Amino acid sequence: MDDFKSYSLSRQTPRRAVIRRLLMAGLFLVLLAGGFLYLISSEESVDQATVPPKPADSAPQSEQPEKLVVPLDLPGQQKEGRRTKPEPQPISFIASAQAEELPAETAFPEPAVEPEAEVEEPEPAVPTRLVEHKIKSGDSLSSIFKKHSLSANLLHRIVHSSKTAKQLTDIRPGETLQLELDQDDNLHRLRLVHNKIRSLEITPDQDSFSAIELNRDVETRTAHTSGTIQSSLYVAAQESGLSENLIMELANIFGWDIDFALEIRAGDRFTVIYEEDYLDGERLRDGPILAAEFVNRGRSYRALRYVDETGRADYFTPEGRSMRKAFLRAPVDFRRISSRFTRERYHPVLGKKRPPSRRRLRRQDRHPDQIGR
Repeated sequence: MDDFKSYSLSRQTPRRAVIRRLLMAGLFLVLLAGGFLYLISSEESVDQATVPPKPADSAPQSEQPEKLVVPLDLPGQQKEGRRTKPEPQPISFIASAQAEELPAETAFPEPAVEPEAEVEEPEPAVPTRLVEHKIKSGDSLSSIFKKHSLSANLLHRIVHSSKTAKQLTDIRPGETLQLELDQDDNLHRLRLVHNKIRSLEITPDQDSFSAIELNRDVETRTAHTSGTIQSSLYVAAQESGLSENLIMELANIFGWDIDFALEIRAGDRFTVIYEEDYLDGERLRDGPILAAEFVNRGRSYRALRYVDETGRADYFTPEGRSMRKAFLRAPVDFRRISSRFTRERYHPVLGKKRPPSRRRLRRQDRHPDQIGR
């Protein structure tokens, strides 16, 4: 029992140590409260210094919380009578960078203006003149060049400059050779006009020449016409507006079935659909016949144009049969037949007019399918 009491008394904390700890805690709280009050008083003094004083005669305002407005100073400006907070010191690498900056006057330097590039003025155009030479039978390039004071060496260089330029040697009567020359007879441009659509242009290119084939766009239109024969096919076709080439093409299409020299009768009629080529709104030439119909002595013959994969064109019936037969009905060109629909014909041997024989008359009155029976 004595041992237990002595143990408990020895483990108790001394009273002086407890008192000392309480004093230390109280002193720490006092110091903490004093520091807090000091911070609050310093902030209020700074706010009062930044807020301008109110005028004495100002009326009392409503008890609302006032907003604190702190004006900002722009860079490089300094307002009199105003205290500003000291700017915080930048960190080391910012301070070193600001130390190397330019003064305020040159802080924002204007961008350097690059000098304007000198624009090369185009060289003045050399005055030239255009000379046209209509190629006739017997003309040659050498004679044309010699006539216009152009050397043979120049012609040799042009012709052998390229394969396209070598086409210049193939000139034909009716074509036009245009030469553009300056005051010293130097060649600036050469053009060989084959027709209104095709031409060959050659221009100097440094030490050589460049050749270009020029092809103009042609507008294709579809036209149709019809006519009735009164005296002959040729006269009736011309009155309907067909050209000589279209008349011959029409005769060639139906020449395997109709004898245009002997089997044409008054009242026969024809209808033709064909193409026309226009250049700049002007009719240039006739195109091929697309479809045609010929009514001879009451029987109708029709033909349609067809172009195969190889580009070969031919005429067929609406059923698909070729218009070409084994033999032509009249191997003689009908334009050379001068006789008309009359019972009296001029006899070339007797030298007088006489009616044809009865056998010939019966042959003319028979249908084409009955001839030869």
